[in-house]
Amino acid sequence: MAERSEDSLKFELNERLKTSIRSETYGYVKVLTLYWTEGEVGFREEAQEFGRFVQDIFGYDVEEFEIPTLMSAQSLRGVVLNSAVAAGKHAISSKTQSLLIIHYGGHGDKDDDKHAGQERRSVWAAYAVGGPTLEWYKIQEDLMDFDIDILLVLDCCFASQAGRASDRRTGRILALAAAAKNEKTPLPGDDSYTQGIMREMKKLVLENGYTSTLELHQRLLSRKAGLQATPQYIPIRLGHRDNDIRLMSTTVTVSTSADVKVSGSLLRFVLRTENLDRETIQSLMTWLGSDVPVEVTGMEIEEVLVTTKGIHNFLKRARLEETPLSTAMDDSNWREITSAWDRVLDLFHQYDLNSGNDGSKERKVLVQNRIESFLSQLRSRNDECLDAVEHSALAASDNLEDSIVDQAIEDPTLQNIGIADQLRLRRIIRSENTWPGQEKLSGSSAVVAEYKPYSPSRDESDMEALTARVSQLSALLKANKKNAFRSLRCCGWEDEPANNRFILYFEVPVRFQDPEPEYRSLSDLLKNPRNLERPSLNARLKVAHILATAVQSWHNIGWVHEGISSPHILFFVSHQIRAVVYDEPFLQGFDLARPNVAPSIGRYVDNITFNVYRHPARQGPSREGHRKVHDFYSLGVVLLELGLWQDANAIVTPKRGERLEVSTMQQKLQVAARDRLPHYAGVSYEKAVTACLSGQLAVEKDDRNESELAKTFKKLVIAELAQGVRVT
Repeated sequence: MAERSEDSLKFELNERLKTSIRSETYGYVKVLTLYWTEGEVGFREEAQEFGRFVQDIFGYDVEEFEIPTLMSAQSLRGVVLNSAVAAGKHAISSKTQSLLIIHYGGHGDKDDDKHAGQERRSVWAAYAVGGPTLEWYKIQEDLMDFDIDILLVLDCCFASQAGRASDRRTGRILALAAAAKNEKTPLPGDDSYTQGIMREMKKLVLENGYTSTLELHQRLLSRKAGLQATPQYIPIRLGHRDNDIRLMSTTVTVSTSADVKVSGSLLRFVLRTENLDRETIQSLMTWLGSDVPVEVTGMEIEEVLVTTKGIHNFLKRARLEETPLSTAMDDSNWREITSAWDRVLDLFHQYDLNSGNDGSKERKVLVQNRIESFLSQLRSRNDECLDAVEHSALAASDNLEDSIVDQAIEDPTLQNIGIADQLRLRRIIRSENTWPGQEKLSGSSAVVAEYKPYSPSRDESDMEALTARVSQLSALLKANKKNAFRSLRCCGWEDEPANNRFILYFEVPVRFQDPEPEYRSLSDLLKNPRNLERPSLNARLKVAHILATAVQSWHNIGWVHEGISSPHILFFVSHQIRAVVYDEPFLQGFDLARPNVAPSIGRYVDNITFNVYRHPARQGPSREGHRKVHDFYSLGVVLLELGLWQDANAIVTPKRGERLEVSTMQQKLQVAARDRLPHYAGVSYEKAVTACLSGQLAVEKDDRNESELAKTFKKLVIAELAQGVRVT
């Protein structure tokens, strides 16, 4: 497999750094207090007191659970694993780390009857002698599958027997145990382990503003703590981090949103590496994330001002005609770029971030808010300027010789702002060279396979043309590109004449790599939920915006998809949280036609599953060649499905005796959008979908790159979808 680009690796590092400050701040904390329904007197009351304590001092969400005497293990397993799943889902969706705290107050069993096959594992009991027991160690083993931090607070006899298991994953599991394997611990009261923990936690919070589990344990070992048994500190699973968890108020958070919120002072430092690969990323993440001071509230690779500087450097060189594209850009190109850059400069003049700061708390808050607003607007205006540069650069490249375009691709100023990759993709699309032959899959890594059947009756010339097109598509999908394209990276392809099909192989993203990666198409999720959680409205609106942006990214470089449909939208399943990761959709199923050319797959196939996604002009034997507006129509159908969370074929299903014509399908989709979407997804969302389905995007006059069409799509679709995301 080819090496990934440095930009994509930096993006991955940035995403992982945003979740690396695990021991200091958590986006989600859940406390589960456990005691027996028919246990000894005092355990229930002390567990409830502990729950109120952590809720008051840290603001944590607390849930109590009484362990029943019947079906005790099964009941407890369900509650514990449901809590772990909820914590894991929050970690995935919010890109922050989650913490699950489990407090148990009750009796422990020695579990040392060798004749009965007991191995001194962690077993809980309702009473000191007799009564129901449950094998906690089995439930604890199930928790090893979750990539979250877990803190066990075990106030029971023989508590340290919970420390027999070990593993090494990203999340940590630590246990604060009341007693060693051969020790008993006092019953609830002033001398209990739970009371000692609460006393020392309160002191640490007053002194430091947080509680370190390591420091807490050290204080519990002191004679001043007054504990009768010897407390134990057990790192059950260290993950890639140290063996300390810091507990603090949930009001202290790490910002991981696209709009970075600057809090407090900002320190900048530079890292230089000889090479950047996945192994280096893991090393950097482990190093940067270990033992981070509590005062550090967030880390990420700075982007906004670097992007602004990159644009400025490009314009400075371009104006001096020192870039390969300078002479090829016409006056209209320069007017568009200059206008966008002027809006960036106006922003700097508008904000004077250093003025009037007299050091007071009120002024600091005001300045911080202004900084947040400034960075948010700067990011937006940077994007507008980059869009103008990209549009002009791609248009200019069409008039240049390949050798000049190659020079532009190697231009550092274009590489720094990401335009070089766009030129490389455009170069692949317009090239008439013979593409490399089959690249059969090598290695044992798990991949996603995509099949493209062809007719067994094709003649030799048709097969040559089709093979060349598959090779070109493979090269395009293999090339480095921005994350906005939302396509999996192609890592090989081959022809299977015996089965009359081509196979394209795609890499599984790093975070989903598994011996047997699991993924679902949007169509599969709409038709067969399979007990997987339905996404929230906010999640669906974000998916819609991501997909629309992806389609525009492909159109900008001059490539149409031709197969946009819910069967070709993929979501991976995270085995750690046992749920679909909805905020990372992938656009697959690219067909083999370029814009405005005759269909490339041969005779028309009347497939009702896909007909509903096809523009009316693309249906029937005499259909038109595929154009960008046809992609927009298909996208509109997918957006309608997302908004209503309903399969499009179910929307257009004819009534008894009704004949389903092409025009009827379109009308049914438009009516569903008009009448139902405002209620289910909002007015802005309905406007975006209607624009795609009704022909509102058509423009009368345009250039060969369809620049006006792109502007219209951005205004009527992407901007409206963005409104919905912001509102929710």
